[in-house]
Amino acid sequence: FSMWDSKVTPWNAKNMGPKRDILGELFTSLRKRDMKTIATFHHARNLQRSQKDGYSEIGGSHFPFNPEWATGSNDPKLQLLYGNMDPDEWHEKVWLGKLVEVIDRYQPDAIWFDSWLNYIPEEHRQRFCAYYLNAAQQWGKEVAIIRKQDDLPLDFSINDHEKAREAKALPELWMTDDTISTGSWCFTDNLKIKPLYKVVHALIDTVSKNGVVLLNLSPKADGSIPEDQQNVLRGLGQWLQVYGEGIYNTRPWIIAAEGLTEEPDGGFRDRDEFLNLEYSSKDVRYTASKDGKTVYAFIMGDGLKFGQKIVFEAFKGLDVEIAGVEKLYGGDSVKWALINNKGLRLMMPQSKNEDRLATVFKISLK
Repeated sequence: FSMWDSKVTPWNAKNMGPKRDILGELFTSLRKRDMKTIATFHHARNLQRSQKDGYSEIGGSHFPFNPEWATGSNDPKLQLLYGNMDPDEWHEKVWLGKLVEVIDRYQPDAIWFDSWLNYIPEEHRQRFCAYYLNAAQQWGKEVAIIRKQDDLPLDFSINDHEKAREAKALPELWMTDDTISTGSWCFTDNLKIKPLYKVVHALIDTVSKNGVVLLNLSPKADGSIPEDQQNVLRGLGQWLQVYGEGIYNTRPWIIAAEGLTEEPDGGFRDRDEFLNLEYSSKDVRYTASKDGKTVYAFIMGDGLKFGQKIVFEAFKGLDVEIAGVEKLYGGDSVKWALINNKGLRLMMPQSKNEDRLATVFKISLK
């Protein structure tokens, strides 16, 4: 079902249901606020790909064929909905046709695929990518193609982990799409919302390893965002106002992480392990400014006390000269010493400002 005013299929939000161009209205509203737009596609398995004894071997299809069901109807309208069509026609008119229509009409900043592109012929994947990237060049703006598995080359697409992350920093940019809840993507009556520290720690861990976070919210049917989700968003925004210098416009440092908490290898299969991770003040994540002259050290968790000695082992044996260290929140000066065989040693300053979610040090290099 297409959430835009589609000419490719009658199964769309302008013709049916709300009788409104949902995607168009959202994009117009977002752009008034100078926000980026993303169009998501899940339609790669909407073609009925195989039939055996009157039934589909589901495999790469959402819909099984049965002559007694709507999935086996000869009605052209139902065939379009359930993918009971000639594969060549479907790939051209439906899979590629929907993408081209959204690109031409709405010019999304990013297009995101929910897996299964391996079921689409490579010729059509190539044509989509070329069409979108060439269109973006004509628009004069950067765009992103985001996918979940090894079905598009990484030299022009971004790999996405669902509710999971990477265990180590990668040279190429990657993404995690995660929920503000511990479970469902959509609103449910018993939805459990993550505490703020979980969202902040996942953000820090992701950015330190060259990733970006796509955070999913779960509005109610009337579009309102429940208060418990709003509270987490406001808390995240307030945290970024203070510590965003170490997040925005930064890059992974020579070393991304150190600490005691063991992380899984990464990917969707490890999503529950990532959800249940609990970081402590023994876990550190690093980012660096674009010019490499500033390193930000994030100590996950709280519990640090005035006068406590802290050692950043990542600096052990590095050929660097340090110009100064300060605590990012409050600008407190910090006593420090660079000890080659141990690392960078700090003394926790006395401060009226408490860093309950993470303590962040700004380390300036000569």
